[in-house]
Amino acid sequence: MFTVPGDGIVHFDPIARFVRENGYRGWLVVEAEQDPALAPPRPAVARAFDHIRGVFTV
Repeated sequence: MFTVPGDGIVHFDPIARFVRENGYRGWLVVEAEQDPALAPPRPAVARAFDHIRGVFTV
């Protein structure tokens, strides 16, 4: 089952730390599959982006 990052139980901090410590400068792709009738895409994407940006920026 997929959900918007930040809504689920995955802790992204260790992943973000690994990325920073290894100097990765490439792309990060986030995919959160939701039923658009239950979770309108624009707000879901905004939440995911805000969560990931908060975790991955120092």
